Amino acid sequence: MAMPRLFSGRHWRVAARCGHIATALRILLALIYLASFVTFGPVHVSADSGWTAYNDCAWTTGQIDTNITKYTISGSTSGPLKDFATGAETGVTASFSSSGSPQLRLEEGYGGVPSDPGTDAHEIFDGFVDTAGIIQYGSSSSGWSVTLTLSGLDPARTYTFAATANRGDSGYTDRVTRYTLSGADGATNASSGGVTVINDFSVAFNTGDNTQNGYVARWTGIRPGSDGTITVRAEPHGDNKRAYAFSAFMLQEEGGAPPDEYALTVHTTGSGSVTLDPPGGLYAPETDVTLTPVPGPGYTFDGWGGADADDLIDNGDGSWSIIMDAPKTVSATFVPSAGAAWTAYNDCAWTTGQIDTNITKYTISGSTSGPLKNYATGAEIGATASFSSSGSPQLRLEETYGGVPSASGTDAHSIFDGFVDTAGIIQYGSSGWYVDLTLSGLDPARTYTFAATANRGDSGYTDRVTRYTLSGADAATNASSGGVTVISNLSVAFSTGNNTQAGYVARWTGIQPGSDGTVTVRAEGHNIREAYAFSAFMLQEEGGGAPPNQAPDQPSLVRPSDGGANVSTLPILEVTVTDPESDDLEVSFYGRAVGQGSGEDFGLIALPDTQNYSQSYPNIYHSQTEWIVDEQEAENIVFVTHLGDLVNWPDRHDQWQVADAAMARLDAANI
Repeated sequence: MAMPRLFSGRHWRVAARCGHIATALRILLALIYLASFVTFGPVHVSADSGWTAYNDCAWTTGQIDTNITKYTISGSTSGPLKDFATGAETGVTASFSSSGSPQLRLEEGYGGVPSDPGTDAHEIFDGFVDTAGIIQYGSSSSGWSVTLTLSGLDPARTYTFAATANRGDSGYTDRVTRYTLSGADGATNASSGGVTVINDFSVAFNTGDNTQNGYVARWTGIRPGSDGTITVRAEPHGDNKRAYAFSAFMLQEEGGAPPDEYALTVHTTGSGSVTLDPPGGLYAPETDVTLTPVPGPGYTFDGWGGADADDLIDNGDGSWSIIMDAPKTVSATFVPSAGAAWTAYNDCAWTTGQIDTNITKYTISGSTSGPLKNYATGAEIGATASFSSSGSPQLRLEETYGGVPSASGTDAHSIFDGFVDTAGIIQYGSSGWYVDLTLSGLDPARTYTFAATANRGDSGYTDRVTRYTLSGADAATNASSGGVTVISNLSVAFSTGNNTQAGYVARWTGIQPGSDGTVTVRAEGHNIREAYAFSAFMLQEEGGGAPPNQAPDQPSLVRPSDGGANVSTLPILEVTVTDPESDDLEVSFYGRAVGQGSGEDFGLIALPDTQNYSQSYPNIYHSQTEWIVDEQEAENIVFVTHLGDLVNWPDRHDQWQVADAAMARLDAANI
């Protein structure tokens, strides 16, 4: 950690005039004594750090050049970084790339100035690298970016990164730059207090006048992915495209030894999650971690991917194991179940050139209503979507205002990407506006999943929040993205002004329509008028191609009487049975010879509440029914009953699969 400077100069001078030698010597002795306690100048390298490298992104003749590098957007754009302490190469390569034609400014009038003493920028860079000189914006009317790629990092180590820029003009306080770290498995935002924190991996601050603030974009504990590569992008933040990228950056390898824990990073594609046992995601070396895929409603697990998928061991019970001998990254893919009746997608702001295969394009103007289509076949499904609105919301299709798709790895991306384009948006109208989507023609005997999203894609609009509310259903389960504001089970809210990184969706599963077969989803501003309604929605009929089979009615015995004696050995067996689906039923009669004895011993089995087994411990459930089958003859088991709940959540298809497979053993053994 940097120590504060007590004096502004790097060299101390004690001037003694004739007759004042004693005073001068006393001052000198005091300074020597003080120096035994104080570290002078900035101290940035901890005793156990591996190395620290500095790069001047806008170097010119006469500036510091000892044991640093000078890569930038033109000329020498890439090369190895150096250890500042020794001048030796670190094994890490820095590479610059750019778009939108940003410019390198080195001249005194336009090239920027260092930040003031006492600021983070001054403490981190002063004396090591010169922060005068700057990479300036490109086209002032369109987007530009500068990307710094750092490769050759050790996935078993962690790193600190810091960067700054300052044009140094007090009239340029609206020139703000956004810095975004990507490619890391994890990191902690340690940027200067006072910057705008967009999320853990993205911050913004004024680079037009950063003299007095001396802000830096900084992350610590950066864990590179298995490819050993991370990137930091600088680009304008907000509508003003005049901003500044990098003056200098610092990269430091943290610690003196490999970490005590390794990170297990699990990504998912499609609707589903992965449980970890033990939980947490950070593990001591050689820990054996069990991963269990949990498909969402209407989805099944399709397989593993990712850099370390080959390290997974199939346990044969729906779970996999992995040994944590290094940081590891895997990805679970979930796909719609083959048994799902249909899935329909609607683009609420479609324009020429976007996806239009087997989807619909109903919205608030023009074609506002019509039948939905089965995405798999293109056939109509019998359900109708209808839009209505109040307060004159607007349809925005143009590139600048029409919104952008959410980032890869988010719920919005997993649900919609490749099926329907989420660029384009329905924008707010006047005070009190709303947009209603009515879905009619649903089967009251079936259940459904619904999901919707929207994203204006402007990091300056994080306060533009939309509330989505489901109504008209007899029941539903809120399955919206983690991180949304849950108002009630049927109402959620999230930022649609800047939903790029979060990729939130409003989603409900197990939706049971009322007897009229109609449900409605309303989108409206949550706290302020400015918000956005729908970019796209998805509706899926859950389950197989027919409604769930209902249990038959209790049989009514006609003859002989239950427990009757003196029954003929050639009896007439008669029973009355009814079934809601008119299916054939099999009824069994049991009889034994009348005797005086007490009869042979027999076993009755009661299976206790299995809901937690279905959710978290399927092996126990399977072991119980397997034991019953194996011991049926030895224990003369004649009857098995179940007590309590079969599953923990009735809308979780995966839990029903576990319960069905476990109980099927009893059916197969005629128990």
